[in-house]
Amino acid sequence: IHDRAFLHNMGRPHAIGEVGCYASHYLIWQKCIELNEPILVFEDHADIDIDIFRNTLTIAEQHIEQCGFIRLQDSKNRLHYSVDKYDTQHLVKYLKVPQGTACYAISPKAAQAFIEQSSTFNYPVDVFLRNTWIHKHPMFGVSSAGLQRSKRPSIIGSRK
Repeated sequence: IHDRAFLHNMGRPHAIGEVGCYASHYLIWQKCIELNEPILVFEDHADIDIDIFRNTLTIAEQHIEQCGFIRLQDSKNRLHYSVDKYDTQHLVKYLKVPQGTACYAISPKAAQAFIEQSSTFNYPVDVFLRNTWIHKHPMFGVSSAGLQRSKRPSIIGSRK
């Protein structure tokens, strides 16, 4: 943890839950590399529309190797363009990455890029992922993914 860099980047000290959250994502990225296969990452506070999300998983499976990282949670962000269309859903490339890590698919190549830039903890994990200039990895997502961040609080705490 680099307290001074985190404070400089975020304008506040880190919360203990943010450290645990980043560490859990980091360990999953390591496992992805170790297994040499893509992994789905779910946080503990998501609401899923099963029918829509089933299609989302199919889209992710078809594109994860070429995209590397696919965000699998709904967003109101309109700063993206469609890469591929599937009935009512789209694979999109983000021009501005939405915040949140409730669910995503990641390839070993993307996991390696994230680990290489995570030698110190300078941001919360969702902010790190959004800052593509740090890890040099483009961000994709599924529009109308069928998964939203739940209103229930996370068991790891909050930033407040």
